[in-house]
Amino acid sequence: MTESKNKGGRPLTTLNDKQIKEVTELAESGLNCEQIAHYFGMGETTFFELKKRNEKVSEAYKKGKAAGIKKATGLLWSKMMDGDTTSIIFYLKTQARWSEKNNLNVTSEDGSMSPKDFKIVFEETIVRDANSN
Repeated sequence: MTESKNKGGRPLTTLNDKQIKEVTELAESGLNCEQIAHYFGMGETTFFELKKRNEKVSEAYKKGKAAGIKKATGLLWSKMMDGDTTSIIFYLKTQARWSEKNNLNVTSEDGSMSPKDFKIVFEETIVRDANSN
């Protein structure tokens, strides 16, 4: 890591070409910006500013993240093709907006408490608790 002169204030932190290549490798392996910043001995804010100033650093990070996601996607896809139910469900939940919904039945067995009654009791409880404070 080298520092170039800034007109006043602290010298700007920069990365050389070898370090920029490391950014790609670190991002590909799953490290986030904060972790990469710590790897290079700088704060997260400094790393964000560095990415803003230097397009090569920004692109290295994006390229690494994309490569890591590509690897993970390939592994997930392979497991899905092998019939792994958990992988299939995960994929459908994240990509096809599938969801599991739990319906709460608030009707009592004898029918004396309906959802409408439950709402009234619930609201009365909230009002009572609010007034007791």
